[in-house]
Amino acid sequence: MIYRTLLLATILLFPLVTEAKSTNKEVVIKLWNATHIDVLLDNLKASIFSGKQNLLSGLAEDNSEKIKSIVDKDFATLKPHMQGFMIQRGSITKLSHAQKWIDTPLGQKIAKLKIIPQSLFSDPESPIPIKAPEISRERQVYKKKFEILFFSPMTSFTEQTLEHFLTLENHTKAPNKRLQEKELIQKIKIAKVKVSGIIQQIIPHTFDRNFSDLSLEELTVTMNFLESDSGRTYLELLVNSYKYALTQTTPKALLSLSKLYESELSILSPYSKKKISAAKERELMALLIKQHGKATIIRAMVEARNGEMTIIKKGEEQQVFGRPNQKLVTLDTLLKDLSASNKDIRQFYIIVQKKLRH
Repeated sequence: MIYRTLLLATILLFPLVTEAKSTNKEVVIKLWNATHIDVLLDNLKASIFSGKQNLLSGLAEDNSEKIKSIVDKDFATLKPHMQGFMIQRGSITKLSHAQKWIDTPLGQKIAKLKIIPQSLFSDPESPIPIKAPEISRERQVYKKKFEILFFSPMTSFTEQTLEHFLTLENHTKAPNKRLQEKELIQKIKIAKVKVSGIIQQIIPHTFDRNFSDLSLEELTVTMNFLESDSGRTYLELLVNSYKYALTQTTPKALLSLSKLYESELSILSPYSKKKISAAKERELMALLIKQHGKATIIRAMVEARNGEMTIIKKGEEQQVFGRPNQKLVTLDTLLKDLSASNKDIRQFYIIVQKKLRH
């Protein structure tokens, strides 16, 4: 009886849940278009290709075109992931309140000025005016509120973009030139510390640039909305959706970049989802030997097996420590040692890449 009641309740509630998500989708897409979030994504992508340190610096023209195409596709797929997150996680009540405000005459003016996307991200390398314009005491109050309200979301968007850029940049290099994971993480941490100070300098200029054409009354109403529960929630939802979308799209972009440098071996990328059969594993081990030399593969296997290796001496298998004679190591013994190491071929490839860097 209880089971039937629960089943009936589920059946009755399902159309309501579906309808709510459908309504959320409609509101999210309207808000997305009204607040020009496509402009925000365009600005984020442009920052990766501009400035002194950009993704294409020092790359051959052929690779530059391919890498730009990969990043274009990467950013194109961010949008559906962001919108999907917002539809699933957004509060229909708060999103609807935000939409109602955007639909007002002032909201439409703010939308046309693209104030929200331009306030959420400014390229850290963009020039900052030496002297700020003089503004009234009332505007100074709102300027301070703006700096407090937008510091966190602007920092988050910039930090996430910077991390994405540095991760992509690392993969525009050949495997033996890439930073190891620990080194990359450290580089990202240092860069984020620097960005925080830059944001503090940028954000007052962002207010001056975006709100200078609004009257004091318009500024008051706009800041009241941005500081409201609906305004804050919408900004937070955008930030969180961007973070989520990057986790979904970055691995595919890195795999595409790996293919430029590793061709057949790109299947060994940690971002590859393809299953590797025993026959394919043998084929890949032979390819590793061919591309990187048996000496490198042996050194990697010695590390994988904590110093131990299998050799064929006088027709018999023997276990040895240290660096065995290359002639006594065969494809079969390498595969046997791989199995004994409790590592798969992808994990072993990470060790091979590490050896290539030294």
